[in-house]
Amino acid sequence: MGGASGDGQPTLAAIAETAARLCHATEALIYRTEGAQLRLVARHGSRRARRASGEMHPITRSTIHGRAVLDRRTIRAGAAVAGPMLRDGAPVGVIVVRRPKVRPFSNEQISLLEMFAVQAGVVIQELDARSRELIESLEQQAATGEILRVISSSPTDVQPVFDAIVRSAVRLCGALVSCVFRFDGELIHFVGHHNFPPEGLKVYQHTYPLPPAEDKLLGQALLERRPVNVSDVLAQFRSQIGQRE
Repeated sequence: MGGASGDGQPTLAAIAETAARLCHATEALIYRTEGAQLRLVARHGSRRARRASGEMHPITRSTIHGRAVLDRRTIRAGAAVAGPMLRDGAPVGVIVVRRPKVRPFSNEQISLLEMFAVQAGVVIQELDARSRELIESLEQQAATGEILRVISSSPTDVQPVFDAIVRSAVRLCGALVSCVFRFDGELIHFVGHHNFPPEGLKVYQHTYPLPPAEDKLLGQALLERRPVNVSDVLAQFRSQIGQRE
């Protein structure tokens, strides 16, 4: 699989071709799950298989591939065998081999099909991971572009820039709230926020500015010049406020 391209299609096509050849089948079909449906993503064999490429099929017990996905096990039916592609126990697709005449597949051929199902499942998982990385990258580029547009439109006013930063932070990090602080060399200033509840906003506005020594989280980030991850930042903030009072 090391020679696969970025979209994984050549690898899936090679798996389909090899599965058909070694299992002595006339056609092999590879589907991937998309919600409650299966999409045909690779095939080898008859014209019917080629015409079906890219088609969507509902996951139901009326088809051999649907039963394999629902039952999460290899299904034999006449001249066809379907092996589910599982990752961490969850179905990500299914591979099917078929013959034109009813002739049972041997146990060795079924074992080969299950091995190909594992390989195809790995490819599907890698494709999903690359897709997520691409989406995250595009979202980050869009957020950066938005911030740069705000900077160019407000060259003398930094507040719109702070507002754009916290909006993007909430969206990209899947967070509930976001805030931004500015350090002037002596004090930490609370200069931007997004989705803050009124009560919390009042507390932050009343608390800041603060010297770094009195803010454990931000002070540590400033001192060590690195991101600091805290599992319960609200609990730490309440503790910090209690100590000051």
